[in-house]
Amino acid sequence: MLAALLAVSLLITTAVAQVEAPAGGAAALPVEGWLDSVVLVVAGPAWCSGVVIDADGTVATAYHCVAGGRRPQVRTRDGGRFVGRVTALSHHDDLALVSVPEVAGEVAPLVLRVEPALRGEPVWALGHPYAPQEEGSPLLAGTLMWSVTHGVVSGVGERLVQVDAALNPGNSGGPVVDASGAVLGIASRRLQADNIAFITPTAGILALQREPRRSLLGGTWGLNLVGIQGLGAGDVPAVGAQAEVGLRDRLLVQGALYLPVGQRWAAVGLGEARWVTASFAGCLRARLGRGRWSTTLDLGGAGLVVQAIDGLVQDGAVQVWSRPAALRPAAVAGVGLAGSTLRLLATPDDGAVQFLVGVELAFPGVLGTF
Repeated sequence: MLAALLAVSLLITTAVAQVEAPAGGAAALPVEGWLDSVVLVVAGPAWCSGVVIDADGTVATAYHCVAGGRRPQVRTRDGGRFVGRVTALSHHDDLALVSVPEVAGEVAPLVLRVEPALRGEPVWALGHPYAPQEEGSPLLAGTLMWSVTHGVVSGVGERLVQVDAALNPGNSGGPVVDASGAVLGIASRRLQADNIAFITPTAGILALQREPRRSLLGGTWGLNLVGIQGLGAGDVPAVGAQAEVGLRDRLLVQGALYLPVGQRWAAVGLGEARWVTASFAGCLRARLGRGRWSTTLDLGGAGLVVQAIDGLVQDGAVQVWSRPAALRPAAVAGVGLAGSTLRLLATPDDGAVQFLVGVELAFPGVLGTF
């Protein structure tokens, strides 16, 4: 009887241990060693992840992390900071290879797995979710950057692999590895849902290594909230939306449509009201610094479509009538920080110079790359 009770107790203990043990034997896995191969990639204001994949110091990351065209800064876990050079990229696969010779021999590479992912197999995502929040918070020190999440392969598609390991902003470009530490793919995108994320399989990295591809053009496109206000008498504010294309973070092409605020009351009170209804601009951009304090300086020209109305009160009735819209050239200078840009515009007006102030808020911001 005692022997039987001991046997049952042993079976229960074993079953509980199997249920409580992390899937794939995570407790025994060399996660810290894997994380040593992960790097932080900072390109302009973007914070992303990457992984060293060979003894020459090549870093694999996501193309959208370096689409701006600036040379990215690569930070290693031991505190090293180096400037890399993009040597190959694929917009189609959202992959890029960055050469960082300084890490050759200093950071051990992770192996690229050739075999395709299998539905249901355990995976670990390595990277830096919301990395800027850790850098600025003593409370979060030691978290977020060089962190790991765990999940399984949810689905295997023709171009992407779906995983349920948590991937958040900052994980982009980071490796997702199997139980042996081999890279299954690079974090690329996610849906606005719980634990539905996608990685680009390593087959794309292997193809880039065999046939490196570059692009003379490329960049980002997005949509911003904007406002503009003239500084003269009768000028009323206008708000709207602006489409923007950035070529390699060096040339901006912008177009915006605006709606006026309070134009009728201004016309009645001041006799006239003027506002900008549309604008288009082209600017050269210089960027200073990376990461949290990345700053942009813009200089260029614009065309402004200016609408005006006249108004008066006669016999107790408000009368307002429009003037023909006018197209005016303008010089533009701007400074941007943390996703917001302040612009000063100067345009000729009846032999004088009229000044306007514009504000751009990067919302929703960058929507895609090309």
